[in-house]
Amino acid sequence: MSAMYNTLLNSTNYGRPLAMLFVCCSGASMLSAGESPEAIVQKMNEWEGRRTQQLRESHGTRRYVLTNERWNKNAEMQVEAHYQRGQGKSFRMLAATGSEDIQNRVFKKLLETETEASKSADLDPSEITVARYNLKLLGQEVIDGRKCYVLQINPKHKSKFLIEGKAWIDAAEYGLVRLEGRPSASVSFWVGRPFITQNFAKVGDQWLASSNHSIAESRLFGRTELHIEYTRYSVNGSGTLRVAANHSFEANSSVN
Repeated sequence: MSAMYNTLLNSTNYGRPLAMLFVCCSGASMLSAGESPEAIVQKMNEWEGRRTQQLRESHGTRRYVLTNERWNKNAEMQVEAHYQRGQGKSFRMLAATGSEDIQNRVFKKLLETETEASKSADLDPSEITVARYNLKLLGQEVIDGRKCYVLQINPKHKSKFLIEGKAWIDAAEYGLVRLEGRPSASVSFWVGRPFITQNFAKVGDQWLASSNHSIAESRLFGRTELHIEYTRYSVNGSGTLRVAANHSFEANSSVN
């Protein structure tokens, strides 16, 4: 079951651990003249590169919730996450309830993999780039009061790290606001291609993850859902905790 979530770990930088709930207020608007989808993505990568250079450290709280009705396997975990430039990420568990099997085989594996990935100098295998994707500008929408370009993204090759779907990019600061779709290749024989939704919020000058939600259907496991909510952030030692999750997720706090 844990293979379903490996793709969540490689979807971006510190604020984008691949990886997704969604409530958006949208409205159509005119397209900006001369702004091609390739130019939008290139600007997004340039701006993200500058923001990454400015990010020295970040601290936040996460809540993981996994549910599977067929096998009655449910679990919840809360952790503190810390990022330090040059050292990568570290996590401290605050609380855990529910299935110990899920805690050990899914949650802990997610944290271990993300910790190792944060210390690697390798390029992000899930980054949206012109080299990796065919792009189409679908229009503009307003999400949480911010005008966004809406791009259709289709990977140029099959990969469990590349999403076939849509991306919402802030039109003013070129931050990734939302990403949704399915991996272009099967994550595993048992899981297939889960549907993934990622949301991001602006915290200071950074665009960091606010929620991740994935749904997988399989004959063996039935319907499995994983939700990750990022509730508070402190960036660059500001000492001010910010509520980053603008898409709340309601779940039974007493899991089996």
